[in-house]
Amino acid sequence: MAFLAPVGELVLDMEAGLGGGSIVQGAETLATTFKNEVIKGIPWGLGEGAGFIAGSKVIENAKKDLGIDNPPPKKRKRTRKIG
Repeated sequence: MAFLAPVGELVLDMEAGLGGGSIVQGAETLATTFKNEVIKGIPWGLGEGAGFIAGSKVIENAKKDLGIDNPPPKKRKRTRKIG
């Protein structure tokens, strides 16, 4: 849902660019705005990724300490052959 606001903003920027000049100018405005939004989002994405990796490592280590890192093996079902 948070992605929809920047998309709407990009569409409005393109519309403003088209109204003020040519299609090429509108496309350049759109491309510049998109590039700027991506650059603003890079630190957030890196931080989120680092947090996820750190959280995964903490959970992995806790499972190892508790001895529940591997699921229990499945028991083999014995079948009897008649005949």
